[in-house]
Parts: sequence; C-alpha cells; structure tokens
Amino acid sequence: MTEGLPLHGRPSVIRTPWIAADTFTATGILCQAFCHACPGYCHHSPAAGVTGPERLHGDERLLKNLAKSDIDFVTDTHLREMNRLMQGLLVKLYKRNPRELEKSALTSLEQRQRQIFATPGRLTFAELDNRQGTEALELAFREDFTGDRVFAIMVGMVTMVRSSYNWQEEQFLFDSLDPQALFDSARNLEILAWRLSNRRDAQGNLLLLSNSRPGEEENLSFERHFGKMIAVQDLLAFILAGKVDRGITRVVARGGVVGGVSADGVVRQC
Repeated sequence: MTEGLPLHGRPSVIRTPWIAADTFTATGILCQAFCHACPGYCHHSPAAGVTGPERLHGDERLLKNLAKSDIDFVTDTHLREMNRLMQGLLVKLYKRNPRELEKSALTSLEQRQRQIFATPGRLTFAELDNRQGTEALELAFREDFTGDRVFAIMVGMVTMVRSSYNWQEEQFLFDSLDPQALFDSARNLEILAWRLSNRRDAQGNLLLLSNSRPGEEENLSFERHFGKMIAVQDLLAFILAGKVDRGITRVVARGGVVGGVSADGVVRQC
C-alpha cells in the first residue's frame, strides 16, 4: 500500500505504466524490404564529395525516415524535448541541493548526467536497489533513505518517461504508444512537483529544495519547468488518443475504486 497525495483537492495516484514486453520495432525489416525492392537506390554511387561514414549515416537516416509516419516524427520531437527538459531539471535540482551530490562517490554533476542520459532503455543501479520508475520515486521521499535523493528522483522520472514511450528512442510505422501511459506519466509529474514542495522530515525540514522558501527571493522556476514537462506529455497523449479515436481515463476518484485509486486516496493493488 502506497500513500497517495491530494492534487487540487482530489485523490491522485502514482501509476507504473510498465510494458509487459519490449515492443517489436519493424524498422530493420522495412529497410531490408525496401532495399530488395529498390536495389538501385540502396547501392547507388555516393554523391560527389560525400563518402565514408557521412554517406552511410545519411543513407541510414533516409531509410529510417521512410519507415516513419507523420505522427512518428511528432512523437520523436516530444521525446527529444522531454530529454532536454529532464537534463535541465537534473542540473537545477543538484544546484539547489548540492549536499545530495556529496552522498555519492561520483561527485561530478557531469558524471551523474552520463549515468542517466548516456544509457538508453532501462536503468538499474545498486545504490537504488535496482529500482526504476515510480519505485525509485517512492524511494527518494522515504525519510530513512540516506542515498542521493536527486539521483533517485531523476532515475525514477527518466525510466517512467521512457516506459511511456515503450522504452524506444524512436518510433516507426508499426510501433504504437499507449496514450493512457503518457497521460499517467504527466499526472505522476504533477505529484512529484507537489512532493518536492511539501515532503518533510521529522524535524519539519524539506527533504529536497526546489521553489523558493519563505524569506527567500521568489523563484518559481521549478514549477514552470515541471509545467513544461507535463504539457509535453499531455499534448502527445491527446494527439495519439485522437489519432486512434481512443479516450483517456482521467484519474478522478468519486467513490469506490477507479483505476486503482480508492476514494481515500490510497493506491490499491488491482
């Protein structure tokens, strides 16, 4: 049982939209089929002045683009923007909470960035008990956790977002994303922003600093940053839901259990 958090006065939920198995990407087959159908294209002579790796990279990119629809390009753009925003958030959190970086043997912010963003797919780290997604987010706000809370938050956030994109760095014609998973990840980001501003230890101190505190110069940059990430995930969720003519279940409990959330705001195992 996990504690839920009130969001705008309503019960809310941290969901884990895990994908049961890695989604099959048909890009390789599509490219091979195209080369068999059009051998003259795939074995053409290089353009003047374009040789070696540069030409190969251009051919590979063009072939990949042939296997993409307009919505795939839109999805890729949203994921790139999410990665940019998440990298920016990592920097902001460590600058606001430099003590967290000191808890690890890796005392360089750049090293932490590489650990997370230079590794595609799933992220597992012994210092987080190999937790990912919402499990890592929950760990970051446990009062008895003595590790790097910023690292736990970023690993949890990045893997949660990656899972909503089926753990893929790019989308292609035969790939399909679940709009509900994208929508749920946006709600989790809202909950995370709330926790950053409200979760405290037994002495009443915030576990992590984000927006300005009373007595400090007003600074709501974290709130704006989270707002951008939430907007990116929500926008793509509604674009995809419209494309497949599929509705999105909004997490609003009015009684009983809706989407795994009881009316008292506690997550249930369904």
